Amino acid sequence: MLNAKSARVFWLSLFLGTALGVVANELVRAFAPPSPVKEILVRYVRFGFGPLTVDLNFLSFTLGFHFGISLTVILGILFVLYVVYKVL
Repeated sequence: MLNAKSARVFWLSLFLGTALGVVANELVRAFAPPSPVKEILVRYVRFGFGPLTVDLNFLSFTLGFHFGISLTVILGILFVLYVVYKVL
């Protein structure tokens, strides 16, 4: 069971790993030469649901959620989690 401090460290590590992965993804996209490996690293898999509008006559709102992740982002998350939990 995770205590409150380790849960905060995990979520902070997840956030920092995602940020590092996105930066690495954009650097690979901008500077790596065209190759099949580059395409695998920078391809985003997107999932979620599109806009859903709820109209109640007196109130109308729209909900939607899309999430995209690439292999580079996953590697960034794993790297930060490894550094936090094994090295530090």
